[in-house]
Amino acid sequence: MTTIEPFDAATASDDELRDYYVLDVALEHEVEPDDPTPPFERAALDYREPPSWTSHRRWVARDERGGIVGRARLDLKYLESNRHIAEFDIGVHTEHRRHGIATQLLRPLVEAAAADGRSILESWTSVDTPGDAFAASLGQDTRYVERRSRLEIGGLDRTMLEDWTVRAKERAADYSLIGFDVVCPDDLLDRYLAAIDVMNTAPREDLEMEDDHETPERLREREARAIKRGDVGWSLLARHDPTGHIAGFTEIEWVSYATDLAWQGGTAVDPGHRDKGLGRWLKAAMLLRLLDERPNIRRIDTWNAGTNEPMLAINIALGFAPVKYYNARQFPTAELAARLG
Repeated sequence: MTTIEPFDAATASDDELRDYYVLDVALEHEVEPDDPTPPFERAALDYREPPSWTSHRRWVARDERGGIVGRARLDLKYLESNRHIAEFDIGVHTEHRRHGIATQLLRPLVEAAAADGRSILESWTSVDTPGDAFAASLGQDTRYVERRSRLEIGGLDRTMLEDWTVRAKERAADYSLIGFDVVCPDDLLDRYLAAIDVMNTAPREDLEMEDDHETPERLREREARAIKRGDVGWSLLARHDPTGHIAGFTEIEWVSYATDLAWQGGTAVDPGHRDKGLGRWLKAAMLLRLLDERPNIRRIDTWNAGTNEPMLAINIALGFAPVKYYNARQFPTAELAARLG
């Protein structure tokens, strides 16, 4: 006999939260076996202190002994845009699958999304996994395919990186690179936020979503969270010197509990400043710094839309190779509720 009940990470005891964590880590490791595992203390902090603009609603499935054998999470973001969307994730322990537990977990999740006015439920699942098969069974086609690529640092061609920087300086003589670590300086804040907005030009394929605009308050909160957790992020910006405009940026980050893995964050160049080699310059300069200052980093992972050909071309030239693909699906909440009866 399986029972479904809400799970509040903020009020759960350490023992209760650890039970949840054990299943959560097992499910994540099944899908992403190469990713570092956060220690319980770090995971507990993230469970209990979500960003101020996000509410994580959780449910668990318990067996007859009270053990957690499945979990579901609904992410409700309260931003200026995309208030019609809620993301969800469902996972069931390998020994308890094919008994309808995922569907049982889905029901309260759909009800909560509808009660919050979310007309679309969105799922992101790794291709060819049980979670992907379950999402597909709910009756919606893939709206977006994301490619995860990996760069093995040992295979980086330093001479090529240096050549890219030389050629970029020739083609973009009116530009210079500036940057910061973790915290954006106040005098750059507005221009940096405008540069981040360029990410809205990246392909979204068939997803029904609106542009997202970062705010100063949200950025400062992200920075404070990173500092509290001991995480590190580097940001490198291409400045158009005659105007001071930030024409492009790239980011790289790593977490305190990972010793050899970094994640490539956003990279974008303003459409009015493209075809000058700025993207390659930014990537090359960042990687050269990484080689010199972080020799412990052995690999970098990044994510791109499968149709983002300009960025994929740069990444492929650097040596990034695909390691995994993800399907994004969007479900009309009302239709999913009707399907569940």
